[in-house]
Amino acid sequence: MISIRPEQASAFDSYMRESFIERMVGHLRRSFPRQCATGSEESLRVRISHAMDRAAKYDIRKERDVARFLDVGMVFGENFDTECSWAAAHLGRSSEPSVRMKLLFDEAWQKAKEQGLR
Repeated sequence: MISIRPEQASAFDSYMRESFIERMVGHLRRSFPRQCATGSEESLRVRISHAMDRAAKYDIRKERDVARFLDVGMVFGENFDTECSWAAAHLGRSSEPSVRMKLLFDEAWQKAKEQGLR
């Protein structure tokens, strides 16, 4: 039987988090070049990290769901989850996190189109 020590698990978690942040930097720069044009790479990494922490408060942990959370935040602002009532309503539902994020993302996409934000 293989045994993983707590410090090994912690190192793996840190590696996975940094790997995700790195991939999201590229994704956000490609998908939202205007919003990313003025900030440094470090500020974008911090923004991603904060969004990951905010998403976790809603039990949103799957990479696809966190990526959607980031995308919505790039269009509607970092605090969209508390400042946009429609977003807060989706995030406050009792359904599975992936279901909540799909519904939230779909509504955000529609609102962005209607408002000329996307």
